[in-house]
Amino acid sequence: MKGSKLLKPKSYNGEPDSRIFNRFVRESQAYLKAYGVPRKEQAFTLSYFLEGKAYDFYVQKVSLNEAKWSLSDFYTGLFNFSFPINYRMQMRKKLDKYYQNDKTVMEYVHGLEEFFNMIGSVTKRERVLKFWKGIRLQIQKALWRDGLNPEVSTWEEVIEQAEIIEISESVVDPREHRDKKGKPSNGHGGTSSNDRPPKPKPNNSNNSYRRTSRVPYRGSGQNRPFNRDDRCPRTGSHPSQVPYSQGNAFQKGTSRDSSKFKPRTSVELNEKEKARNKLQGSVSIAMNLDISNGIVHEGVL
Repeated sequence: MKGSKLLKPKSYNGEPDSRIFNRFVRESQAYLKAYGVPRKEQAFTLSYFLEGKAYDFYVQKVSLNEAKWSLSDFYTGLFNFSFPINYRMQMRKKLDKYYQNDKTVMEYVHGLEEFFNMIGSVTKRERVLKFWKGIRLQIQKALWRDGLNPEVSTWEEVIEQAEIIEISESVVDPREHRDKKGKPSNGHGGTSSNDRPPKPKPNNSNNSYRRTSRVPYRGSGQNRPFNRDDRCPRTGSHPSQVPYSQGNAFQKGTSRDSSKFKPRTSVELNEKEKARNKLQGSVSIAMNLDISNGIVHEGVL
């Protein structure tokens, strides 16, 4: 028959490995079903795919009366013959320590079903309870919230709802994704007003907003606006900055310290001029300020 080689199960040698044994069971069942082997001939047909210790089982237990062996009895007898007596007890201990951890829901379910098949006598309620206790805490809380109960809900209901919860947990909000990249959001896709830099506060100090007052120009003295041509030819400074020791006529023959001497302003000269006019009448004081040389000349006209 064409394609029969593809349907033949892989031979089993009696190795006490649950994965290998389960593979043989599935493949051999599919083979018998595909070819429609009668019930009384099923044990004999499977003997062609047994080796080593597994074939010894057939010779010692089945061949004497193979027509009476059902398919389920054949698999159970083969398992007990190949695996240690306390194997189921060992599997139960491993099942008690089996949890979902980082596995997906379906990976966790497949692992549980493999343990259930190895142990054999596990009721439907025991399966639901084990699944419930071993699932991640977040999914377990969600199952309770959705109205499921491990003492009432079926195996199919619990698994289906757990898969839905797992999918919902994997959905990522795009706004949360932007927040993780360092782009804050106010919930509407824009920048939060709290994250904007504060506006600079005006400085209320008098120095910041003080208007510089200008002395009105009177035509003479230091109140006259500074001109570039008024710089001292020797020092290049403003006339008010030139020391009086550089030829000041009032300092000649005096013992006062030149650094403590303060120049007289035009206002003071005008007051003195008024006083002399009152006393002398027509006598007036002429003040001539030579700005270029920094020398003050005083004479009587």
